[in-house]
Formats: sequence, C-alpha cells, structure tokens
Amino acid sequence: MPPDQAAFMKASREAAERKRRRRLTLAFSTLILVLLVVSGLAGLAYLKASEAGQQADRAEQQAAGAARKEKDARHNLGLAFVEKAERAVAKKLFNEATI
Repeated sequence: MPPDQAAFMKASREAAERKRRRRLTLAFSTLILVLLVVSGLAGLAYLKASEAGQQADRAEQQAAGAARKEKDARHNLGLAFVEKAERAVAKKLFNEATI
C-alpha cells in the first residue's frame, strides 16, 4: 500500500472516530439537558400540587367558618324573633291589664 494511501486511510479513520465521538457527546449532552428539564418540571409540578393542597385546606376551613357563622346568624335571628314575640305578648298583656 503506498504511503499516501495509508495516510489517507488513517486520516479517514481518525475523522470517522472524531465524528462518532462528537455524535456521542451531543447525544449525551442532549440526554442530560432533557433530564434536567424533566426534573425541573417534576419539581414545579410537586410545588404546585402542594400549593393546591394548601389552598384546598384553606378553602375547607373558610367553608367551615362560614357554616358556623351562618348557624350563629340563624340562631341569633331565632332569638330576635323570640324576643320580639315576648315583647309583643308582654305589651298585649299590659294593654289588656290597663283596659
């Protein structure tokens, strides 16, 4: 084999090896980048799920508080009606007694 042909073949093999290494490096770098992005998205999803759970807990607490306030308001309204009825009865009894 002539020396120039051997040199050409050696250079060709080296170029092919560099190309293979470059492709492998690019593929590995892409894989790492994809893993980082997926990890970041998973972390963000976890944080959002945690935040949603906290908001649901607050909403349940507010709903329970509103239900208690409604119950108290209905009770107070009932007491007001009873008090008004008692005053009306007392006034009627007073009016009947003075006649």
